[in-house]
Amino acid sequence: VLDSLSANLVNGAIYPDHTRFPAGIPSLRFSPLEPGAEKTVGDYSVIPIRVPHGPPTYGFQVTAADGGRFFYSGDTGPGFSEGWGVVSPDVCFIETSYPDRMEAEARARGHLTPGLLGAELGKIEESFGKLPTVWAVHLNPRYETEIREDLFKSSMGLGIKIEAAYEDLEMEV
Repeated sequence: VLDSLSANLVNGAIYPDHTRFPAGIPSLRFSPLEPGAEKTVGDYSVIPIRVPHGPPTYGFQVTAADGGRFFYSGDTGPGFSEGWGVVSPDVCFIETSYPDRMEAEARARGHLTPGLLGAELGKIEESFGKLPTVWAVHLNPRYETEIREDLFKSSMGLGIKIEAAYEDLEMEV
């Protein structure tokens, strides 16, 4: 990814190469991350976890100096719970792009429905005995109302509250 960004994006043709200037104090530094390995980035520690979706895709647990932890995954499909032994967040932001009635399409494209999300959360609870606070993100606007209804059903089935994130959401972890 870093090679592609350097060659195709911050190469001086599309965007200036901020990895080289201002001279002596470049405004952009790339920092490679290894899957499953914790790395300090500024005041945080970050652990990338491989999630199932097309080309190599990762979710990230971010831990603040005070110990607050969240996990964020953009695109992901069924199976994201397999990396859970490495992370243990307080709050989880997970992609849920399709309503339950479109499960076959969601699976084919490497995405989640509320039902698939619920199944993954069930595996996490079974293995680790607890669940983080869960926020669904990346809802397809075309199906958002239906996804929200399905999220409510999945919430009730698990006995937890799964919220749909919204624009301007702010929280403290």
